[in-house]
Amino acid sequence: METTEKIIGFTLSKIVTEQFALISDSFEEEKEVKLQPELNFGIDTQTKRIMVNILFRFEQESKPFIIIKIACYFTVAPNDWEQFKSFNSTSVIVPQGFATHLAMLTIGTLRGVLHAKTENTAFNRFIIPTFNVTGLIHSDIIFNV
Repeated sequence: METTEKIIGFTLSKIVTEQFALISDSFEEEKEVKLQPELNFGIDTQTKRIMVNILFRFEQESKPFIIIKIACYFTVAPNDWEQFKSFNSTSVIVPQGFATHLAMLTIGTLRGVLHAKTENTAFNRFIIPTFNVTGLIHSDIIFNV
């Protein structure tokens, strides 16, 4: 039996660079670089917006040398927002697949912000590699309201 996901109407309504730092004294050319991501979600029930917040730290020996954190705000179509509400309206449930899609869009946006912020610097060679975002989101995102 074929399954299809419902199309959810939304727009990217706002992008905020919440944090950006280049810490050149913490970077050493020969050391291994590790990338540490942090992903969070938030909602605003009044504006029917979902916020996806992503932070990446480029680190060497647990010392960050690039820190970048952005938030993307997605406004959901009113009829689709209503489908996120639980039966008793005490929670909002964002389906895992949709949350993953929004996270992928946010990570792509972060890549562009990182490029723009590091352009014409020695740090421009550091990029966010492609990776399986589904590994960061294991289930529906549930907000108690």
